[in-house]
Amino acid sequence: MKAALFNKLWLIFFVLMQTKTYAQSQGVDFIKAKDWKEVIQKAKSENKMILVDCYTTWCHPCRLMTSEVFSKPEVGDYINTHFIAVKIQMDSTKNDSEAVRTWYADAREMIHLYQIRSYPTFLFFDPNGELVHRSVGAVAVPEFLRIAKNALEPSQQYYTLLHKLKKQGVTQGDYVSAFHAARDAYEMDRADSLFRIFWQRSTPVERNSLQELTYSIPFIDTTADPVFPYLWDYVMSENSKDQSAYLNIERKVKSLITNEIIGLYKQSSGSSSVDRVDRLIEKKYQKYSFELLAKARIDYYLSQRQFLAFVHDVERHHSNLRSGIDSNELLGYAYQVFYHCGDSSSLSTAMSWLDTVPAHLDISALVVRGLLNYRLGNRQEALHFMNLAIQKSPIRDQEDLKQMLVRIEKGEILWLPTDI
Repeated sequence: MKAALFNKLWLIFFVLMQTKTYAQSQGVDFIKAKDWKEVIQKAKSENKMILVDCYTTWCHPCRLMTSEVFSKPEVGDYINTHFIAVKIQMDSTKNDSEAVRTWYADAREMIHLYQIRSYPTFLFFDPNGELVHRSVGAVAVPEFLRIAKNALEPSQQYYTLLHKLKKQGVTQGDYVSAFHAARDAYEMDRADSLFRIFWQRSTPVERNSLQELTYSIPFIDTTADPVFPYLWDYVMSENSKDQSAYLNIERKVKSLITNEIIGLYKQSSGSSSVDRVDRLIEKKYQKYSFELLAKARIDYYLSQRQFLAFVHDVERHHSNLRSGIDSNELLGYAYQVFYHCGDSSSLSTAMSWLDTVPAHLDISALVVRGLLNYRLGNRQEALHFMNLAIQKSPIRDQEDLKQMLVRIEKGEILWLPTDI
């Protein structure tokens, strides 16, 4: 239930970011071919590259791409102009049509040959059927168009770049393109390896540049990483002319420090040891110590299942601007109280947090408010808020909420029964 709700909230946020949905006929024109050989023949005759949408019947992100990305006219215009597009179902069910069954052999071969492990996977081939580019996972329209445009450029094609890196005359720009392409392909270990080579080849001046520090953000997981001091020095200098880029680096630094604090808390024993950690962090990271210690304590108490302390600290810090707790985090904290805390005081406190959530998160706030009321025993109030959430949600998102509504009407337990 916990995972289902967060998937639901994520879906709502994703859909709200999109523009009005158009009919599928205005989007990507996926051809109906009987096999892979026919696709290649068509690509050769039209001198077009091939886009293969590898999907499964159980994959929700795959359906999201179909309804929210491939249906858009701007996506259809670009893909239909430059590619032969085909959908291939990678799993099999007893309800598959004959058209799907004719692709079984090709689908199995592609899974093995191209090591397809996650869905959706998008494969880009040249007109001769040679794989040149790859992307994994659902993305919004602008990101998918970026990926498709990269697939047309040899200097950005993932597999073309990997071949080039084995030769002489490789530039730093080649490594940048390669580790970005590796991330799009969800080959994270290779992406990290490519970034590390790139970083080692950089000069000290280049390493302190905003551009290279921005490149490093996805690859740094700990304050012990040798790149972290460069990030820290940059945010401490506060002299960036690019405020957006500065905030991205600052956000990463805060996240890494928070993880360090939580790790130290877990190694400590007793309140005195935790206090010593706080003093260490205050001295080491003075600029951010108040905000990060507040969030780290909250996350620590949650991870240790100390829920009363968790509620107390969220209540103590959420209204203080210096704590940096945003509305999305507050919604998540309120849901955690619903899921783990059965005492009326904690539930009522979490309910009060929702009063500060802005209007653009209203649907999610209504869902969480309904759940909190339900656990408090106010079933009619819970049904009221869930109905409001359904009324305000796009039609395509209402079914999951209606199922939750039915479970509330039946009095089913939607929380973890073993907690307080």
